[in-house]
Amino acid sequence: MLLEYEEKLREQAPNFGYTDEDINNFLDYICSVANELPIYFRWRPFLKDADDEMVLDLAVAASADYIVTYNLRDFQDVGRFGIKAITSFEFLRILGEIK
Repeated sequence: MLLEYEEKLREQAPNFGYTDEDINNFLDYICSVANELPIYFRWRPFLKDADDEMVLDLAVAASADYIVTYNLRDFQDVGRFGIKAITSFEFLRILGEIK
C-alpha cells in the first residue's frame, strides 16, 4: 500500500509543489505510525481494477468500515464485506471536520 501512495504522490507532486523531501518525509511518517497487517486470505479477483484488489484485501483484514477513494465506481460491490466506499469529502463529514 505504501508503494501505491508513493506512486500517486510522485505522480501528482508537480501539481501541488511537493518536493522529493516532502514525499519522503510523509512516507517515513506513515511507516512510523502504521501497523503492518498480515493478509490471510485474498478476495481476488473481485474488483474490476486489479490494482485495487490489495485495498480490498487490507480493508477486509482490518475490519474497516470504509474505503476512502475518489474511485467509487470500482468499489461498488464492497458492501458485501460490510465496507462502504466513500469519498474523502464524505469521510471528513463523518469525522465532523466539515458540514
